[in-house]
Amino acid sequence: MKKLLLFFLLTTITISCHNKENNTTIPTVEIIGNQETNELQEPQLNYNDEIDDDYIEMGLGENLDEFYAYVDNIYMKDNVVYVDIDLVEIQYKNIDERVIVNNNSRIRTYIVDNSSLIVSNNCKDLTPSELYDIRKILLDDKSILMVGQTLKGKMISINFGCYG
Repeated sequence: MKKLLLFFLLTTITISCHNKENNTTIPTVEIIGNQETNELQEPQLNYNDEIDDDYIEMGLGENLDEFYAYVDNIYMKDNVVYVDIDLVEIQYKNIDERVIVNNNSRIRTYIVDNSSLIVSNNCKDLTPSELYDIRKILLDDKSILMVGQTLKGKMISINFGCYG
């Protein structure tokens, strides 16, 4: 009886250890930073891969960490909302006077989808279909200066004038 109990106990321990080795995954974290100063740095994204460049071949705009622009058009094609923007640069003459400069009139096109953060000029969060519905109001107001961020041909965030 003692041999049977000992056999059962060893079998249970062996199976338990074997299952832990095969089913447990240890998450790995890659810390990017300067070890001397202990400062973390943003991960560097590589946009040079052919797969990542498909959006450029589709005629969509480049990646922008932050942009200022005027909206040129908002339209829907095959149930996808697109926004055309005209990038501008903001220069300051003094503390109170800003000058908007448009050195490049090339229009860039981006997709707006459900993952995009869209804020209207009256500080309301919008869905892509709501953005499409109010497009005439936004297009008619030529004073709206948009700010936002893009990645791989899509709008990550787009703000139509709620800066406060």
